[in-house]
Amino acid sequence: MGFRRRRVREKSTEEYPTPYEYPAYYPRRRDESLEITEYEEDLLREEELIAQEEIYIKSMPLSSAGDVHRVVEELKKGNIVIINVQPLANKDAVELKKAIEQLKGICEGIGGDIAGICEERVIVTPPYVKIWKG
Repeated sequence: MGFRRRRVREKSTEEYPTPYEYPAYYPRRRDESLEITEYEEDLLREEELIAQEEIYIKSMPLSSAGDVHRVVEELKKGNIVIINVQPLANKDAVELKKAIEQLKGICEGIGGDIAGICEERVIVTPPYVKIWKG
């Protein structure tokens, strides 16, 4: 013998809201217009980007830990840097690891991004450029 399930429907005493009470749940009518406001933060960022005339993608070798400062200077200028780490990897792997950790810390500090492209190359970007790591 099996059990039968019965559906019990209770009548709701609640009334459904009208579009004017909960406008977020209902689509807007065609005659309603949206008010668009710009935030000062967004305007300042746009002005910063407009003030910077050109953004370059630069490639440079990382021959020593001192070359990290050259990369940082390019990031401050707003440029994207592709770093060839092979020269430093051939010299000293420990120094390479320290240089990469230093670059990671700097990128995190300024809001930039860093990612490996392949075994020989690393890309470093300024704050307004993000790298998709998929």
